[in-house]
Amino acid sequence: MTTVSTWRTNLIRKAKTLQKRVLVMPDEDYRFMLEDRYKQSSTADLTMEQLQDLVTHLDVMAGNSAKQRPSRPDAQAQKIWALWQALHEAGVVRDPSEAAINAYVKRMTRRGKASGVESYRWLNHYQASGIIEALKKWSQRVGVV
Repeated sequence: MTTVSTWRTNLIRKAKTLQKRVLVMPDEDYRFMLEDRYKQSSTADLTMEQLQDLVTHLDVMAGNSAKQRPSRPDAQAQKIWALWQALHEAGVVRDPSEAAINAYVKRMTRRGKASGVESYRWLNHYQASGIIEALKKWSQRVGVV
């Protein structure tokens, strides 16, 4: 079983590998990017969420943006999908597609200059709960529920 500290260490290693070997980014540019995106000067000072965002950002910069999605969404992802479809059927949401849900989720999970979560299927429990509650409140405001 992987502990949180091991997972954190692996994320830091992956970020540094992407920086030095894949992107060949000088340390000065890397630190500037950290300051600009996260207001931190060191990778070790980042939170787990920021580390995950950093690795995703570096992957995109390296051209590795094709990510694997879980084959079967969990219960919270299914709930998000169902709420989104209900809003579409009520005429509140124009686009019922997964891309539209993902755009909404990305906007709602954005923190400062850090980009949000790219897919509703990748949300952690806390983030998914927040999205579900926001969609439920939206549904109540427009009289869908």
